Parts: sequence; C-alpha cells; structure tokens
Amino acid sequence: MAQRGATTGRVNTTIVGVMTASLLALTTDSVKSAAIVAVLVFVGFAIVSALIVKAIVTKIVSLLVMAALSLGMFSQRSAVDKCADQVKQGAFSANGNRKTECTFLGFKVRVPTDKLP
Repeated sequence: MAQRGATTGRVNTTIVGVMTASLLALTTDSVKSAAIVAVLVFVGFAIVSALIVKAIVTKIVSLLVMAALSLGMFSQRSAVDKCADQVKQGAFSANGNRKTECTFLGFKVRVPTDKLP
C-alpha cells in the first residue's frame, strides 16, 4: 500500500510509480512466448488468407476461360451457318466434289449427305 506523507497527507507518487512499473514489467521469457504466439497467429491468418485468395482467383480464372470459350463458339456460329447454306445450295469444292465438310473451332465437321434436300 502506498505511504502517505506525514505532513501533507498525499500519496507518495514515487512509491506508486515503482509499484506500477513492477506490475507492467515483462520478463524476457514472457516476451519470447508472446512473440511465438503472435507469429503463429499471423501464420494462421496468412494461410487462411491464401486459401481465400486462391478460391477467388480460381473462380475468376474459370469465369474468364468459360467466357472466352463462349465468345469463340458464338463467333463461329455465323461461319457454320454460311457453310450449311453452301452445302444446301450444292456448293462444290476445288476438286469438283460436293462440299460436305464445315469447320467449327478448327475441327472439321462432316455434314451427312443423306439428309440434304
């Protein structure tokens, strides 16, 4: 307990300051332990953040790939329509045979001749 001055009746601030400082003082072992705990907490947060960011980036990349494929297929639609019209009209290839193949995204698609008008 703090001592009171004999004549003034006030608390001696020097003694109170020393008592407070001794309560707040940390030992090197407690600082080391706290630092280890803090590092482990930050590593845990880093792992959780990395997993969340990975999930978000994966979804964004998947979305972009699907959008690019959809755009590519949509742009090929007019080429397939044009080829189908040529096949219906009886277009011929360079060697004189009836043209029965179209290309779709770089792949050859054979048009069945038995279903032609």
